[in-house]
Amino acid sequence: AAYDAGSTHAATGVVARISDGEFVLAAARGYDNIQNPLTAETLAFRDAITEAVKEGWQHVHFETACQIGSGEAKENASNLVPLKGDWYCSFTI
Repeated sequence: AAYDAGSTHAATGVVARISDGEFVLAAARGYDNIQNPLTAETLAFRDAITEAVKEGWQHVHFETACQIGSGEAKENASNLVPLKGDWYCSFTI
């Protein structure tokens, strides 16, 4: 996610690929009135979940390069993943 504190604008981006790395889809979205970077990162994660649900995927591995680094932030993001199929999260920093 990208966040601009001066304008409170944020943008999210999602890239999906299959297990061999082949590109499947990309999506981006802008947001207004976002108060902090953690909210922007959470919205990015929600956008990724939304795309996976829309596509009907049952085996999903979410990755993020979120630089926030807080254990609490990671725990909160992990709790966003619905118990559906074979879904799991990892954090790549």
